[in-house]
Amino acid sequence: MDLHDLESRQEQIWSAKSLKGVNMNEAQQRLLMEDMVEAAKVIPFTSQPSQNNLRYYFDNKTYAHADGMALFNILLKFKPKRVIEIGSGFSSALMLDTNDKILNNSIHFTFIEPNPDISLKRLLRQEDYKNTDVKKQLVQEVDPQIFTTLQENDILMIDNSHVSKTGSDVNYLMAEVLPILNKGVIIHIHDIFYPFEYPKEWLFEHKLNWNEIYTVHNFLLFNNTFEILFFSDFVQQQTKAQYADKAPLFFKDRPSSLWLRKVQ
Repeated sequence: MDLHDLESRQEQIWSAKSLKGVNMNEAQQRLLMEDMVEAAKVIPFTSQPSQNNLRYYFDNKTYAHADGMALFNILLKFKPKRVIEIGSGFSSALMLDTNDKILNNSIHFTFIEPNPDISLKRLLRQEDYKNTDVKKQLVQEVDPQIFTTLQENDILMIDNSHVSKTGSDVNYLMAEVLPILNKGVIIHIHDIFYPFEYPKEWLFEHKLNWNEIYTVHNFLLFNNTFEILFFSDFVQQQTKAQYADKAPLFFKDRPSSLWLRKVQ
């Protein structure tokens, strides 16, 4: 990554631009914003860790207000029976709590996590194991047929290494897993910003050399097999004037969750 080159071309790279070849499915996204207004009325979470026996709280550094609100809305809207999550953390906490408190423990979870003692041990309670499997593996080592157990409205949650390279999880998921998913399965990919570009500070300040966002962008070009269901960063930018007062949590910070659905 040549930061000097990027710095000299900042205006070109980060200027506002329209996406070509990607169907943004704006009408569907606005319908989900209407659903979010209703979801905001019943969301049980607070900003800080509370005494109400919930694992998730909004003021965290990895899956905060806007992404949390979007995930909660998707869970309430589609009521998945199965969720497979690659990588775990605050999104896992939110799903476990929502399943427990609102969805009557109707979701079966599979967590694919090579280091579960770090990320999952503090989240899972004894009663969770009745409908939870933990695979202590890299996703590339998991039998891909597990992903064919997902049916319509079930969810595949992806939060991985964010780097496409030889043998990487990004390449495996895009080339081997997404093509075999059943019609109607919903896919979440984290750390995807609109318009498919990383924030400047991630490169110049944090020195992150990720490239998954470009792989996802290319995947969606002229793609009629998968649709954009809810692109959180795009929706926030487009609907703030209309919805900021109706669903304020969604506009409290910048989201980065991209929600797709396989449609054929």
